[in-house]
Amino acid sequence: MKPYQIEALRLIKRDPSSRFVNAATNDILSHLESFLGGRVYRYVVPIPCSRSLPDACLPTLMAEKIAARLGLTLLHALACDPAQGKSHPRRNLDRPPLRIAAPVPGPAILIDDVATSGSHIEEASRLLLPHAQALFAIAWIGGGATNGQDPRA
Repeated sequence: MKPYQIEALRLIKRDPSSRFVNAATNDILSHLESFLGGRVYRYVVPIPCSRSLPDACLPTLMAEKIAARLGLTLLHALACDPAQGKSHPRRNLDRPPLRIAAPVPGPAILIDDVATSGSHIEEASRLLLPHAQALFAIAWIGGGATNGQDPRA
């Protein structure tokens, strides 16, 4: 089953439809609202993609919608060099390191699409935390936001 899940995720990440991005964004927003309650955070920071085109990077697409919905500022605070090949959990270990592109001057929400080992979120958090006063990291891993419909449609 796992190879099929990896291939499905690879296809989704290659060209995420707006319907899929909306479903994943709504899933994250429902958790953010229950975890955070009031508005404490000022920025939304996406984890950059090393194997996707910047304008089709799923964490960036979700972060744009989350920032707009919560009335927060989208900040591209992290960067990395492009990597060769396709996205795959085993290839996570050889991805380029993240670096600070812009310091985060206040509390931020860090957005990723899928956390396999958690190393990407951990690396991003270590880089951002000295700049932000507070950081809340969240990844969309799946959920019932599709209501039984194909999110790629």
